[in-house]
Amino acid sequence: MAGAAVRGAGRGGLRAAWAAGAARAAPAARGARAAVRAAAEEAEFEVPVVAPEGVKGLLDKGYTIVDIRSPQEVAETGSKRIWEKVPLAAMTEEGPVMNRRWLVEMKGLFPNSLSRILLACDDGTERTDIAADFLNEEGYSAVQAIDGGIDAYLEEFPLEEKDKIVWKMSDADRSGPDTASLLHGVSTEQVNTIEGPFM
Repeated sequence: MAGAAVRGAGRGGLRAAWAAGAARAAPAARGARAAVRAAAEEAEFEVPVVAPEGVKGLLDKGYTIVDIRSPQEVAETGSKRIWEKVPLAAMTEEGPVMNRRWLVEMKGLFPNSLSRILLACDDGTERTDIAADFLNEEGYSAVQAIDGGIDAYLEEFPLEEKDKIVWKMSDADRSGPDTASLLHGVSTEQVNTIEGPFM
């Protein structure tokens, strides 16, 4: 991955919180071998990072930005409408609450493990590393992160008005044109006005 720096995946409380919940929910079939394999992969995995200036080049190559910030963070700073928004966790008074469906949602959006994914949280550190670890464990091989996260990207490339617009269908668009005359092919008014030898 030319031009991409590599950062070791950091560990912290958020990873431990997720791991504790995932361990309780994991089926027994995975067993000790899967846990050992995942730990070995985790120790070796380093998520490639790209500077905000290099993001456009990756988007041109088919990468999709996945904004993993909480909905509250997205509401505060904004987000481009073309970014996929799949929050990894939400902050509460008690601490982070993990999105237990995050991996399921990601697999739904990106069913191919060769999908080109560009992850970003607010500052591009712990949550991005955790998300990259999860995807790596599932076999995703084209995952990168934005160095400095969404904050750094938006500092370099601020949101424009077109990015903020959310298109909504108007009532007139929903109802559409009157198609009653098309259903029968000929309006009843025309049938009653026909004159000739057939009448």
